[in-house]
Amino acid sequence: MRFKKGAAGARLRKAETTGITTYSTQTGFVSEVQGPNTLLRDTVFGSVQVMDTEKLEVSTIMGGRVIAPFVMKNGSALLVSGTVTKTATVEAPNIRTKMTFDPAFQFVRKPGVVNFATAAQIGGGYAEYKQRELAYMTSMHINAEEWQAAMAIGVGVIAYTVDDEEAFTISNPKPAANNVVVTILWDDPDPSLPTPDEDFYTAKRLLNAQGTGHQPNIALFGQAAAAAFRHLMVRQDGLDRLYVNSGRIDLTTQFDVRGAIFMGTFCGIPCWEYTRAATLNGVSVPMIRSKFVEFIAAVPESEFKRYYAAIPEVVGDREILARTMRFSKEWSTPDPAATYALVHSRPLCYARRPGASASFQVTA
Repeated sequence: MRFKKGAAGARLRKAETTGITTYSTQTGFVSEVQGPNTLLRDTVFGSVQVMDTEKLEVSTIMGGRVIAPFVMKNGSALLVSGTVTKTATVEAPNIRTKMTFDPAFQFVRKPGVVNFATAAQIGGGYAEYKQRELAYMTSMHINAEEWQAAMAIGVGVIAYTVDDEEAFTISNPKPAANNVVVTILWDDPDPSLPTPDEDFYTAKRLLNAQGTGHQPNIALFGQAAAAAFRHLMVRQDGLDRLYVNSGRIDLTTQFDVRGAIFMGTFCGIPCWEYTRAATLNGVSVPMIRSKFVEFIAAVPESEFKRYYAAIPEVVGDREILARTMRFSKEWSTPDPAATYALVHSRPLCYARRPGASASFQVTA
């Protein structure tokens, strides 16, 4: 096409040469988006591993605290068994979403843009709007990762459906002994009967007996469990509610911004109310079950892993295999005139040592 001269021609050249964001730039953007309320994902499943395949060979490690056998002086070494590992091949869940951007939306004034905007201001406002919507779409993927982490910690099963037809289940339950119903429920009509301190020490003993040998360093409360616990603490007064510490590191602010409410320290374990919920298939699902307290040994030895499988994609006329946490691209269609943005991810939160957490039902 031959460009016209003058101001009109300059505007036309500028419009015709505005390009689509490259997939490498867009992928870098969505991989750096920080979603709100990601307590479990970041705190427990903070170990990230990006894979080269779509199928993951995941393993569960089981092994208790065993004393080495004694032998006579100059005697032969005794053969001992190692940890027991169960291995399974799992196809990583596939999350693929897209949004449509109508070029006519450029005429809609965006928040923060003046009433009589210049061409540059209009273009800048439209670009900012697209980035905001892309970040929101990415937060949906981050919400799915947090939901996976919650299911892996709680019921030990990640179950989902595809197009309301095909169902997928990834099961990795914790040992049966780590699913506990307390002897006296915390919402008992007689508030003098429940013994939350004994329940906390039971959780310590359970996790300490596992292969990692670590005690829980975080307790996450569902809504009903947190309400019953606070009611008991008013009477029993065993909760250290200090928010500001002198001479030691205070991480309460970091947890607060991730969706948790700090209640205090009880029996040496920081207690957090985590009542965040997300919408799954149109149904609101709590991250932590309302009646439960989840005790977690969130240490490297517990091996809570967050895997990202490779993503097969097509960019232009090329087929690629993206080894990244999330992939994104943008493309356009001439008729009808529209721009599309896509975000694709394949995350899997997996507890290699499921015995490093314990679920306590504390209310009826």
